[in-house]
Amino acid sequence: MSLFLFIALTIWLGLHAWLLWRTHLLLRPPAWAWRLGMVAVGLLATAYVAGRILVHTIALPEALAGRIELAGALWMALVAIVATLMVLLEAASLVTWVVTRLAAGRGTSLFQWLREGPGGARWAAVGLTWGLALAGMAAGAVRAAAPPEVLRLELQLPSPPPGLRRLVQVSDLHLGAILPQGQWEGILETIVATEPDALLLTGDIVEDHTARGLGQIRQLRARLPGIPFYMSLGNHERYAGPEHLPPLASELSIQVLRQDAVDLGGLWLGAVDDPNFTSLDEAASTLRGWVPKDAPLVVMSHQPQAVRRFADRARTLVLAGHVHGGQVPPFQLLAPLSNGGYRAGLYRAGDAHLHLSRGAGTWGPPVRLFAPPDVVVVELAEGEGFTVSVR
Repeated sequence: MSLFLFIALTIWLGLHAWLLWRTHLLLRPPAWAWRLGMVAVGLLATAYVAGRILVHTIALPEALAGRIELAGALWMALVAIVATLMVLLEAASLVTWVVTRLAAGRGTSLFQWLREGPGGARWAAVGLTWGLALAGMAAGAVRAAAPPEVLRLELQLPSPPPGLRRLVQVSDLHLGAILPQGQWEGILETIVATEPDALLLTGDIVEDHTARGLGQIRQLRARLPGIPFYMSLGNHERYAGPEHLPPLASELSIQVLRQDAVDLGGLWLGAVDDPNFTSLDEAASTLRGWVPKDAPLVVMSHQPQAVRRFADRARTLVLAGHVHGGQVPPFQLLAPLSNGGYRAGLYRAGDAHLHLSRGAGTWGPPVRLFAPPDVVVVELAEGEGFTVSVR
C-alpha cells in the first residue's frame, strides 16, 4: 500500500509539473499571476488527499470535509482529461516536426509554432485545451449522475435452481462522503427495479465508513428486504479498514464469501478475495476445493484476472469489477494494461467465461466519460450445457 501511494503521488506530481511547464511556455503570464496560479493548483492538487484524511477525523464536520474531497476529486478528472489532450498536442507536434524536417530540412513542431507565434494563437490553444477538458468533465458528471445502464446476460443451465431466475451483480458503488445523493438515488432505484432474486456485490461497495456511506448501504438493504446479499471483497474493503466489515455484514445479513461457495440448488456461487487480502492463486485453489468438479459455478471476484485461474474449468462464469471501464480518459487505454487486458464486457479465458462490469458508482471524481455505469442482470434459463450470452 505504501509503495502504491508513493508511485501514485510521484506520477501525480510529475503530471502537474509537465502540464504547468507546458502551460507556462504558452501563456508567458506575469510573475504575480503565475505565483497565484501555482498556489491555487497546489491547493486543488492536494485537496483530495486532505479531504480523505479530514473525513476520518474530527478536525472538520463530515459534510465540509466531503466538499474538500469532492473539489480535489473533480480536479483529478480535469487534470486527467487535460493530460489526454496535451498528449494529443505533443503527438501532433511530433508529426509536424517530422513532416517539416523531411520537407524543408529543418523541423518545426506545432508546439514550437504556437509558442513563437502570435499571442492569440497561444491563448487560443490553452483556452481550447482547458475548455474542452471542462466540457468533458461536465458531460462526464452528467453521465455519472444518471441511472446506470442495465446489462443483461443469459446463463443457460440444464437444470436452473428452482425459484432462482435472476442474479443481479452490483460492483464498485464506492458509497461514502462524496457520492452525490442524486447519483446514489438513481443507482438505488435501478437496482431495486431489476427485481433480483439474489444480489451479488463484487467489491468496493463502501468507500469510507462515514455516517453517509453506512447510511447508503443500509438504505439498499432496507429496499430489498428478504433478498439474499452475497459479497466478495475488493481492494477498497481493505483500504477502508477490514475491521469494519464483519459487524456491518452481520447487521445487514450480507453473506461474505471468502474462498468458499454455497450451493444455490445445483448452481454453485463462490467468491475469491481481492489480491490485497490474499493471492489469487491461493484463493482460487481453495475455492475450487469446495465445489464439485463438474458443477456449474458462478465466481464473484473483484479483480478480473481471477478468470485465468479458472481457465481450465468448464461451466464457470466469473463476475468481476474494479476497472470501471476506465471511467475517465486516458484510463480507457491505461486500465487494461494493469488488469489483464480486460476493460469491460464479456470475455472467454480458455473454458471459462468472464463478464466485467463497469461498476455502478465512481471512485474519486463523480465523473464518467466514455464509460457509463452499469448494473448486470444474469438471467437463468434452461438449456443444454453451460452457455453465457449477452441479451
